[in-house]
Amino acid sequence: LKTFVVLADGVPYDVCREIIDRHPQWAEEIIANRLENKCIAETDNIVGFFYNDELTNNMDSCKTDSDCGECGKCEKHICSRGFKNKNGKCFNCDNWAVDGVDKEECSKCKNRMWRSKNDGQCLPDLNDDTNFWGDVPKDDCEKIPNHYHFDGGCFYCRGTVNWTTGSCSTTTCHRNTGSHFIYGLDESTCTQCNGSFQMVDTENGKIGRCWRSSGWAQ
Repeated sequence: LKTFVVLADGVPYDVCREIIDRHPQWAEEIIANRLENKCIAETDNIVGFFYNDELTNNMDSCKTDSDCGECGKCEKHICSRGFKNKNGKCFNCDNWAVDGVDKEECSKCKNRMWRSKNDGQCLPDLNDDTNFWGDVPKDDCEKIPNHYHFDGGCFYCRGTVNWTTGSCSTTTCHRNTGSHFIYGLDESTCTQCNGSFQMVDTENGKIGRCWRSSGWAQ
């Protein structure tokens, strides 16, 4: 989780006092004039607003749907965000991959990433070390926790990334019923999982995979 700060300079004393007293709901913390942390009457003030992405999304209060943007919904006074494609059709942030979407629209949803394919595609986040999305910009990929960018693709990793091979080191053998190979394991972990490590060609270049002739039982 990343925390950000927005600094407002030249804030009059009365405004500074109002901000400190009200403490907007989306702010994690508010600090006036750095270490002094108080409003000063004789001069303009500098007010810092500290917030994080998770806090902003979870505490986005509302009264009506119009408070939540063009495609959002107000549910129990909390905004459920949405986005639209280039034809103006609205989608909620839980939709699967949606084609024909501008990057700015896609970014309205937390934990979604954009790529240039299919006239702009808005993609959900990944949740398994065997999965990856190709052609995702680095900034869109790495804004999501446990995602990393390698050779043009966006990968999920709960362990440590081996930047030489682009693989994900983990102590878990992720099994997929009916499949003879899994992505996301380095050679050492693949051997521990009784598999055979291979380097294979993909649309994003070479990447390691773990293969076992008998498949991976669930």
